[in-house]
Amino acid sequence: MPAYDGTRFDPPAPLVHVSVRNPASGAVLPEVPMLLDSGADVTLLPGP
Repeated sequence: MPAYDGTRFDPPAPLVHVSVRNPASGAVLPEVPMLLDSGADVTLLPGP
């Protein structure tokens, strides 16, 4: 069970930290906080 973040969200919401990798360059962004939405059909990340 992920931890709930009450400092960024009211009411508190589940937040996970993930590593995001660029498939073209291999660059990695570690520990990116993301809101966990168990009802979502897809996950989208904005481009550069």
